[in-house]
Amino acid sequence: MCRLLITNQPDRALLETFRTLSWKGQVPFGAQKGHLDGWGLAWYGDRDTPSLRKEASDPRSYSFARAIETAVAEKPRLLLAHLRKASPGIPIHVCNSQPFIQGAWSFIHNGTVQEPSRLPLQRYQSKGTSDSERVFLYLLEALEQGEPDQQVSLFRQAISAMEHQCTYSALNLVLTNAVRTFMLCLYADETHREYYTLWHQQKQGGVVSSEPLSGEAWAPLENRTLLLFENGETYYLRA
Repeated sequence: MCRLLITNQPDRALLETFRTLSWKGQVPFGAQKGHLDGWGLAWYGDRDTPSLRKEASDPRSYSFARAIETAVAEKPRLLLAHLRKASPGIPIHVCNSQPFIQGAWSFIHNGTVQEPSRLPLQRYQSKGTSDSERVFLYLLEALEQGEPDQQVSLFRQAISAMEHQCTYSALNLVLTNAVRTFMLCLYADETHREYYTLWHQQKQGGVVSSEPLSGEAWAPLENRTLLLFENGETYYLRA
C-alpha cells in the first residue's frame, strides 16, 4: 500500500508535491492516515544503470529533501519515486523500501501480494522480505527468457501467471530500464478504485502518479491498463 510516481521530466516542485502525499495522500478505507514507512528515488542520468537513494525513514525527513535536490541537479531523463505504507507483517527496513534495482532495471509497486513465495525464482534472490521485491525479480526473470523484442509478450504472460498463482490487492507497478518502461494499473477490488487508480499526465506523456500532483491535465487510467513508454512514444494496451 504505497504512493508511486514515474516522470520523464522531473523537477523539484513536482517531487516536493509528491512528497506531501506521504502525509496528505489517500489511504485505503479504514486505514490509518499516512505513507510514512520509507521512501526512495531511482533516476537515470548519463549511465545505463540508475542511481538510487532510499531509506526506511519518514518521508518528511531532511534526508528525503536532500535526495530530491541531488536527483534533480543531475537532470535525469527518467525518475521513479516511492512512498511506502508497509503491508501488515512486512518489516519497516531499508531492504523493503522501494525502488528496487537490478542492473539497468528499476521497479516500484503499490499493493499487496499474498503468498509471494508461489512466484518461483531461479536466478535471483530477494535481499529483503517484501512481496514487491519478489514480484520484481519474478518479472525480471520472465523478461530474460527471450529477446528484447519479445519483452512485451513475456511481461503480459508473467502478469497473467501471477494472477493465477497469487491473491493480490493491486499490481500497480512500474518496471523500467529507461529504454522500455512498463506501467501497469491493475487492482482486484473495484470498491477500492479511488485508492488504486493511477493518473496519467497526458501533456507530459511519461508521467504517472498515484494521485494528481498539479493543475495540469491528469486523466485516470482504467483498471487493467498497461502503458508502454518507448522511444518517446506512449502505447496503451490491455493487461
